[in-house]
Amino acid sequence: MENFAWMQSSGNPSAGYYFAHCIPDYEIVLKKGILGIIEDVDARLAQLDPLDLGNKDAIIFLKAMKISLASVIVWAQHLSEEATRQAEACADPQRKAELEKIAAICSKVPANPAETFYEALQAVWITYIAIMQESWGPGVGFGRMDQYLYPYYRKDIDSGEITQDGVKELIAMLYLKLNELVNPFPVGKSTAGTLSGITLGGESRDGTQQTEELAILFLEAEDMVAMIEDLVVRIHHSNSDAFLYRACQLATSVRGKIKFLCDETVYKQQMNMGRTYAMAREYGATGCFIHTIPGKTHDPGTDAQNLPMMLELALNNGRTRLFGKKIGAETGDPRNFQTYEELWEAYKTQVATVVPQCLIGVSYYQWLWATQFPSPMMSALFEGCIERGRDVVDGGTAPYSSVGLWVTGTVNVGDSLAAVKKVVFDDKKITMAQLIDALDKNFEGYEDVLFLLKKAPKFGNDIDYVDNIVSDVICNLADELEKIKGYAGRKYMMAAATIGYNQAFGFFLGASPDGRRAHEALGEGGISPHQGRNVSGATATTRSVAKLNLVRSAGGNVLNMKFDPSSVDTPAKMMNFVNFLRTFASTGGDVIQFNMVSNEMLLDAQKHPEKYRDLLVRVATYSAYFVEMDPMAQQEIIDRTTFGGF
Repeated sequence: MENFAWMQSSGNPSAGYYFAHCIPDYEIVLKKGILGIIEDVDARLAQLDPLDLGNKDAIIFLKAMKISLASVIVWAQHLSEEATRQAEACADPQRKAELEKIAAICSKVPANPAETFYEALQAVWITYIAIMQESWGPGVGFGRMDQYLYPYYRKDIDSGEITQDGVKELIAMLYLKLNELVNPFPVGKSTAGTLSGITLGGESRDGTQQTEELAILFLEAEDMVAMIEDLVVRIHHSNSDAFLYRACQLATSVRGKIKFLCDETVYKQQMNMGRTYAMAREYGATGCFIHTIPGKTHDPGTDAQNLPMMLELALNNGRTRLFGKKIGAETGDPRNFQTYEELWEAYKTQVATVVPQCLIGVSYYQWLWATQFPSPMMSALFEGCIERGRDVVDGGTAPYSSVGLWVTGTVNVGDSLAAVKKVVFDDKKITMAQLIDALDKNFEGYEDVLFLLKKAPKFGNDIDYVDNIVSDVICNLADELEKIKGYAGRKYMMAAATIGYNQAFGFFLGASPDGRRAHEALGEGGISPHQGRNVSGATATTRSVAKLNLVRSAGGNVLNMKFDPSSVDTPAKMMNFVNFLRTFASTGGDVIQFNMVSNEMLLDAQKHPEKYRDLLVRVATYSAYFVEMDPMAQQEIIDRTTFGGF
């Protein structure tokens, strides 16, 4: 097992999942209807000479698109017929009218363009389910629903076709339908739901922020449901206090939900990836944390990387400390390192040697998905796929395809390097030989060394000494990933996000210079300070994060924070929360999310789980019911620093 745990999780293929983790263009369905998209496919087919064998693959794929798209219309018609059948047998006049309306809507959309809010929402849901049936996998997101549904909402509200309460009810029904879907894992009993994010807020398309009216209704509908449906709130300087205040209220009331993303940073990340500013403004988030442009870019993640193993290899001449297996480069006996720069170069050599090996399997299963499990229906909703006659994984969205490497332990590497630099080379309190002996013995008999390492500067306390090293770690990995091309020319990008691998990867690691003992969990989140080490306050934590060059890590960089509910128990304190988020967004933050729960409640939930069946907590970039988590995962939540204010 140790051959794989340090390397890559193989999460997608081993779980039987499709690549997923993307946002198709639902808006084109609303504007053109499926029949209009089929016309586009026919037009492209008419341009291709079937006698030219160079067109063979494109023609076959385009015909598959037509078959898949037509099947969605047939299915919607079946739904209409079933609603009609139930209406005819229904004695309740109110329910009968509801069923008749459902029948009429499903007979119209998504085959034809939507005209009302109800029709638009129904068309999106039918399209989503069709995509999931074709290629089941987590993280098929909905994109910016408040933006593309707003014209239908505005028209219906102004005409009296629907009320705001009616809109909230329909949105709540969407949330409930999402909770009917699960992703069954092949091992274990837990599921994180579908991780199909709905993105709200941020910079509006027309600059007026009128769409916040609908976005707030999405938030209020979440207050009615509050299960594991996934909401993402974008923060832009143009967002009103009213909208952000309502989002912060919701984040507080549901305790462990709502991701907040920072527009300015994500714009820079997207443009650094070669996308235009106009494209960047339309980004949405899906899956755990993936930033992507709906219908234009395909940016799924791959597998998880155990970055602290690279440092372990540098401190053990290319061998794992616990198993003695040679998996890295021979960078010399670390006992002989005379400067911090020698250690840094050894670490960089291990990254350059090992990371490309980790991506071999990733490239192969991209090829398998593209050639053996294509998705013609979903591909039809991505720009370029019809024109090229190619699957979305097979270069259909070129040159805007990427794949993210999910990196665990970025902060642990930074903390470790800073500790060695400070204790060994700057202050000369111990030698490299003493350090290696202490690591080999898991600090048994070396408690004095452990004490010195733990006292060294730690990330999350606004200390340039260590914060700059963490940023160096990010930039180094980004440099290496830029040298590698994935299947069909995909770019690789870094994502500082642990998902839940911090515990599994930590188990296969020996002791590390940040003061972590063998087998202990790594830091959670991605760029969250290691549990309990950020002792200088909430603002110091966010200042440390804002110093990092997160533009180079375009896949998403996750900061988890935990606050006592008393920190937001008055309107003034809630406004402090709003301003706290605005500052984080404007100074360089990326993804931030919260647990608004006291340790007293968590400890009581461990003792009396029957009282807390609905207690949601933010685990990594997904929420879960606290009482359904295993004790180790529960303890990791409890161990996080709890702040009393902003």
